[in-house]
Amino acid sequence: MLADFTVRFASTTHASQIATMSRDHIESGLGWRWTEERVRAAMSDDDTNVVVVLDRATGKIVQGFGIMSYAERHAHLLLLAVRPQQRRKGVASAIVSWLDLTARVAGVERILVECRRSNDAARNFYLDHGFHERNIRAGMYRQLEDGIQFAKWLRAPTA
Repeated sequence: MLADFTVRFASTTHASQIATMSRDHIESGLGWRWTEERVRAAMSDDDTNVVVVLDRATGKIVQGFGIMSYAERHAHLLLLAVRPQQRRKGVASAIVSWLDLTARVAGVERILVECRRSNDAARNFYLDHGFHERNIRAGMYRQLEDGIQFAKWLRAPTA
């Protein structure tokens, strides 16, 4: 199923759609932090990848996106979202697989990610993709909602 989707780097023309998707599908009820300006800043950061899957018909509408930052030993999946009508079709899996491979090539030891404790779909998605729950953090999301922190080990830690 992953071959059905092309994951590519986002361009600045996608920033508005990504920001809107973050507001509506990730940050809903929490206040909007991933604005278009912040998404553009992530795109220009050498240590961050912003990737998208676009619709096949026009190649202009973002169907899903992922934003991942890279440090020396770990990567942090900051945001992952798919339009509701495209969910459960493999879009998120294609994005996470692309980012996972990129992290492995970069020599990263592990990928970190979080989700709301109440988001069973995200929780199951990450578990299905090799992540394990590290911690439940009370009030993680602006003291309004608990969060779950996940990790996926890609290789043994270095000394």
